[in-house]
Amino acid sequence: ALRNWNEEDFESKKRSYPTCRLPPPTSCKVTSYSIVIMSHKIDRLPNMMKGVRDLIRWSKTAELIVVWNSAPEVLHSSNDRHVRELLSMNSNPENPVRIFYSLDNGLENNLLNRYHPSIKPSQELVMFFDDDGPFFSELAMDVGMELWKRNSDAQVGAFPRNIRFTSKRMLDVQKDTIEK
Repeated sequence: ALRNWNEEDFESKKRSYPTCRLPPPTSCKVTSYSIVIMSHKIDRLPNMMKGVRDLIRWSKTAELIVVWNSAPEVLHSSNDRHVRELLSMNSNPENPVRIFYSLDNGLENNLLNRYHPSIKPSQELVMFFDDDGPFFSELAMDVGMELWKRNSDAQVGAFPRNIRFTSKRMLDVQKDTIEK
């Protein structure tokens, strides 16, 4: 396929841009994704559940996997309303939410568990969110999906964080940068 692509003439390449064949590796027929969110503390669930409620309504969400990185008893012994909602979603086969208990699957509490193959996402495209967000809009994720489909061996994403400088030196550097 690569040899054929390289031998095509310029006009042919121009007509087929953006290309959905080699190169680069593509997954043009992907229409849905798995979403993975990792959490480990009940006090983080209120914000996470707001995001979960939105994410499962998205038209391309096939499943949402919560990677629970604490003992399952932390969830099952709680009477918190967000915990009850999450457990209810997990037990309802009509709902796309599934809880993956890391410790029950032989994994230690580790930030990399979200990428572990034993979570077995059902979709080729997997989107990852932190339990504290930010939870982007469906439109933003659809655009990201289209970009990924055209180069499916690469990770596509954004990691916006509000970085606050607290030291005097960093505040001075920031001020000097803004003034220039």
